[in-house]
Amino acid sequence: MPTIAVRVAPYAAGPQPLTREPMMIRVPNEAITRLENIVGHGHLLKESDVFSRWPGYGAGNLDAGLLIRPSSTEQVADCVCVCSDFAIPIVVHGGLTGLVRGCKSAPGQLILSTERLNQIHGIDVARRLIDVGAGVKLQSVQTAAAGAGLHVGIDIGSRGSCTIGGNVATNAGGSRVVRYGMTRSQIAGLEVVLADGAVISETTGLIKNNTGFDLKQLFIGTEGICGIVTRVLVRLDAAPTTSCAALLAFDRYDDALKFYEKARAELNNRISAVEVMWREYYSAVCQDMLAGKPPPLAAEWPIFVLFELESVDKSVHADAAMQDFLGDIEYISSGVIAKSGAEAARFWEIRDGSDSIERLYPAVYSFDVSLSPSDFTNYIEKVKAGLASCGETCSLYSFGHMADGNIHFMVGCANADPSLHGLISNLVYDPLSRYVSSSISAEHCIGIEKAAHVSRSRPAQQLALMRLLKRSLDPKGLLNPHIAF
Repeated sequence: MPTIAVRVAPYAAGPQPLTREPMMIRVPNEAITRLENIVGHGHLLKESDVFSRWPGYGAGNLDAGLLIRPSSTEQVADCVCVCSDFAIPIVVHGGLTGLVRGCKSAPGQLILSTERLNQIHGIDVARRLIDVGAGVKLQSVQTAAAGAGLHVGIDIGSRGSCTIGGNVATNAGGSRVVRYGMTRSQIAGLEVVLADGAVISETTGLIKNNTGFDLKQLFIGTEGICGIVTRVLVRLDAAPTTSCAALLAFDRYDDALKFYEKARAELNNRISAVEVMWREYYSAVCQDMLAGKPPPLAAEWPIFVLFELESVDKSVHADAAMQDFLGDIEYISSGVIAKSGAEAARFWEIRDGSDSIERLYPAVYSFDVSLSPSDFTNYIEKVKAGLASCGETCSLYSFGHMADGNIHFMVGCANADPSLHGLISNLVYDPLSRYVSSSISAEHCIGIEKAAHVSRSRPAQQLALMRLLKRSLDPKGLLNPHIAF
């Protein structure tokens, strides 16, 4: 059978050029021809055309050396049928912003990019719905909604590059979960291609449909292993008429937690974000981003909180509500209220500035865990103690979403030895497992990075059911086969 050559490159942390010598892998030319006939000339890429693309967070994403760019659900379905005929595994690529190696491909597989599924099909203002292709960038969805006077509840730092299909596949969280919920809460309907090429379209957008399974939930947060999302119906909300952000400092985390409980009791329906940063993270990001200019608050306190209010009521101004609320809280050590949208954006740039940490060390390992906010301090101290005694020079940077119990850890290592990743993972996950209510993945999903640790957060019976659903929907195991638990 005729063959083409594709190149293999080992996984390396972070985007890296692929420079290894090619290895011959057998891929049927008949399948290549059929796929190219479906997507059209120029939309099936091989070898150098694939390897020259941005690999995202993990150079191994492009190792398949073979990529297609379908432009419609029908083309995706036809391509999946070809892959089923030849038992070719498929790895789906969206914005490639994931941090758990969920887009890793290998020789003999096919990368299916959703980049041409990039149409905004329409906005239903009356029903507050927007219909978009899976490859549309989240920021584009936000802009389109804003143009119609509406608002998208999903928001994450990678909004300019992540895709709405990827948000669905990973059940993305982000900074607005306290107000709007995870992506799962924002999805009104999906169109999905199953592993045999069948198309499931649940896009009526009904709020109430109690006729059995809510099928779209099988594909939200399951990382493409049950089906390929091609079209998404996203719920929209009323656009805030005013918003106000404040950056606050606390002497103790317990004071920050007390602050949030008071805010929830008095301002619950106006809170849009409660983001916490520990001093090490805040200080490092400010030093890198501000290039010697003074930060909004001096980095002398242990805890910093980015607190934001929104109002959809024209009679209620968020800035006045912020002033009134903060005025009588004595345990706030210091604070500044944004005087403009630009100043608020600067607060958010600091919160979202994790790339600054990446530039400080030869190797940085990222973690995303959840547990009760009341346990944050105790847990972080256990992780710090483990890192201090591990025999390596490691620094811990912590930040996250306080209101929904999500901490992001970045561990910077002076030693770039990849074998350290396993050691550090255990130092993060071992103490986490002692908390009954906890998860090794708050919002990044499983991918390859977390597969060995899923049993820490999921009982055996639940894992067995998850595997059963995967086998039922994809008996040949062709969809994102690298994601296994």
